[in-house]
Parts: sequence; C-alpha cells; structure tokens
Amino acid sequence: MNVKIIFQSPVVIVINFSNPSMGAHKLKLTSMPDGLYNLKSILNEKFNFNVPYDLEVLDQRTGRYFPASDDIIRNTPKYIQILVKLSENDSIQNLMIEGRRFDGLSELLIANRPLKIEEMYEIGRAALGTGVNTWDGAIVLAKFFDFNPLIVSGKRILELGAGTGVAGIAAAMLDSQYVMLSDLEYTTNNLHNNALQNGLSSDIVDVQVVDWFDSSTYPTSTTSVEGKSVGWDLVIGADVVWLEHLIAPLVNTFVACMSETSTFYLAHQKRSEESDSLLLSLLRSHFSVNEVDTELMHPDYRHERIKIYFGRKLL
Repeated sequence: MNVKIIFQSPVVIVINFSNPSMGAHKLKLTSMPDGLYNLKSILNEKFNFNVPYDLEVLDQRTGRYFPASDDIIRNTPKYIQILVKLSENDSIQNLMIEGRRFDGLSELLIANRPLKIEEMYEIGRAALGTGVNTWDGAIVLAKFFDFNPLIVSGKRILELGAGTGVAGIAAAMLDSQYVMLSDLEYTTNNLHNNALQNGLSSDIVDVQVVDWFDSSTYPTSTTSVEGKSVGWDLVIGADVVWLEHLIAPLVNTFVACMSETSTFYLAHQKRSEESDSLLLSLLRSHFSVNEVDTELMHPDYRHERIKIYFGRKLL
C-alpha cells in the first residue's frame, strides 16, 4: 500500500490511498510536523501501520522521488507530495490504484493490432514518478478511440502528460496525421521507444518535454487560416491530475495549446470530490465541457469512476 500526502497552507494533510474505494482523507493540523519522527507518529496514529516504511518526496518539476529528511518536512513549501513506501512492497506500484481495473495491457488491441508498451516500473525505475506506468484512464481513452476511430483519423494530436504514451500511440495507430507525446523529461526515452515498438516513425509520432508550470515549453504550433489561429485538432490527456495544485497548470496548458477549432478529450478518474470539482470548474471557465456517453465507450473498457470529457474553447 502506498499513500500520498500533500501539505497545504493552512496546514492540511490530504491523503489518498492506492485503493480508491478508501477515498480521500484530510487531516487538519495547527502546525507543520516537526520532522520525520513527528510526521510518522501522525501517520501511525491515524492509519495503524504495523510494518516499517520509508518516506520519499516527489519533486514535481523532475518527477523524481528522493528520500525525505527533517529539513524538508520542517521547511515544506505550500505543496509537497510524500510517498509512503511500506517494506512489504517489492517495488512502488500505482500511487492510488491497487493493481489495474483493466489488466492485460500486453494483450490490448488497437485497430486489431497489439499495442506494445513498456512500463518503466517493470525494469526497476518506478521511483522516477507517475509517468513510468500505464494508468487505467489511458487504457479507457485508447479503447474509446479504437471504438470511435473517426475522432482521431487524419487529426493532428497533442497528448499532455503522456506517461507511457498509450492514448497517443493508439491514436497514431488509428491513422492520425501526426501525434506529439509530451511529458516531463524522465519519460521521453521510454516514449520514443514505445512509438518505435509500434512501427511509428518520428514523422508520425514525436516526443517533446512539456512542463505545465513553464509556458515556454508549451507546443502551441499555431498558424493563421482566414484570420483564425489553427493548431492542434485534438489535445488529449488521460488520468493526468490527482493533486489540486496540478489542476490549474494543466488547464492553462490546454488553453495555451488549443485554438478556436481544437477539441480536447480528457479521461479523468474520480478520486477526490475537491479535485474533481476544481477541475470541472476551471475547464468550464474556458471551454464548453461535455461528458462522453457511456454507450460510446468500448463495452469492455469502461468504469463508473472513469469519465471522458470533451469540449472546445468558449467564444
């Protein structure tokens, strides 16, 4: 079991478990924990951990985990994400999902062809961050495109927070004109390799580092046609937000990368009512937001907790 913790101001610890059915938990504190010992005492009292565990901190910019220390805990910024690694685990698994709802990635077919994806946790690199493995939302979105191929056929597509590239590579296999897979730098080599494994050259699928906190990295790729800016036909994302402080930067990236004629598709797994509410509120301030009817999703790859939203910029 892995636990994520975010410190906010005033001091609030928001805790999500690997099993989504356990929901989100919030602890309100009068002061920041005074180092690792104090933080572990709070966790032990709340969750009755009965095995040893270690704490690591996620650097949001690099997507890498590093060991927590007293100084980091005492001098925490407004947001900090902590990974609790219980010794009973052989490796870091999905941060908030116990296993997969949709197993059998090795048998996933797109356009009746196997989708070949390597996940970095399988080769001992799970501590890099959340982009090392495939999340359920990516599988749901990939099979949604497979079930509705005209959505992506012939389109120029940008995927944000691509991770292992499942959704974007699936779109490319369904005859998209061009797909750019984007994420933080630690994912790029694996994304390149996954595209090549599926016979997709850089003319069809390319990879770019995009940091939602750095607007200079946004791939707007706009031109002007009849007085309107025209860039990406589709901007997509799958299971890319679970922490509140990531939501505004993500929405800002969607806004910057989309033109008046672009459409977004976002597969989102419901985990926290607060995060879900904030995401939809910010999206609706910039876009017309619609929810894909469940009947339009692949019958074998749908779940009540995973929604697909789509829309265009408000005029």
